[in-house]
Amino acid sequence: MLAGELLKSHFAKFDLAAMLSEFLKQSCFDKEKFQALRLDSFKSLDKSQRVELFKIAGFKAHLDAKFQGFLRELMQSKILVVSGVEYKFSELEIYTCFDANTYKRSCEAGEIYFHNFGFDISFKSEPALYGGILVRSLKPLNERNFIFGPRKCALHILNSKISNLNFDLKETDFRDDEVAFTPRIRSFKDESELQNDALRAVGGEFIEALESAKEYKKRVENAYKKG
Repeated sequence: MLAGELLKSHFAKFDLAAMLSEFLKQSCFDKEKFQALRLDSFKSLDKSQRVELFKIAGFKAHLDAKFQGFLRELMQSKILVVSGVEYKFSELEIYTCFDANTYKRSCEAGEIYFHNFGFDISFKSEPALYGGILVRSLKPLNERNFIFGPRKCALHILNSKISNLNFDLKETDFRDDEVAFTPRIRSFKDESELQNDALRAVGGEFIEALESAKEYKKRVENAYKKG
């Protein structure tokens, strides 16, 4: 599967190592430890250090602001083009190494990563610092109906019977479709963690359409009830 130039360049702008470096320069993080991490581009970042980072005041807010800004820009200024077919991003979630159960990967920015739950568009990822955007719902621009759910999005594309799939982005203007942020559809340790999560982005048009998509709406509601 080929990734186009705009897709690669847009996702390359979201550099996880640069984002961490920017925050840690302004924080009370152990400078010696930070220096060692920075020198190897955070390749030695381990689980205990990720936990420690989340304890630093302002770290989660810093991450969330960066993540939400990227999601909003993607939904309001880009469409996904798969082998010539254009789709509007309707529901997206962001996952990184700071989340439990995120698939580890080593790949370049913009690479498409299919997995058991759907497909991601990846950031530049290495074993210690990785992540991407989970595409949860799409709307084909030449159709009225949405494709609800990450597995259905993946199957829709994989069942297209196109032998050499290629993916890219295309500039657009959906700024009139307001983006809202809610908790992601995932498992949370407790109610507090759920309430503090806001990395699922949904468009206004999607929210309206969801009212008539009773099966998918029920699945989303039940996921939140499970916590």
